[in-house]
Amino acid sequence: MQVSELKIGDKVIFETVPSGSYLSENKLYQVENIYPSRRREVYFRSQSGSGTSEPSFRLSMKGVSFYRATC
Repeated sequence: MQVSELKIGDKVIFETVPSGSYLSENKLYQVENIYPSRRREVYFRSQSGSGTSEPSFRLSMKGVSFYRATC
């Protein structure tokens, strides 16, 4: 899946995360917001309620992978 395909409300699971990220692998996240004015920063919320944001360029780095969850 590409970062450009993400929409608010999408649920995703990361297979690999950017180095130094607060995101976790194999954990369900929902896209809460996408901030175009902040270099297209994406804000994710986990099922436990914690949230974190990542700039799209970090989510597009080689080796980072995620997919849309079907649940």
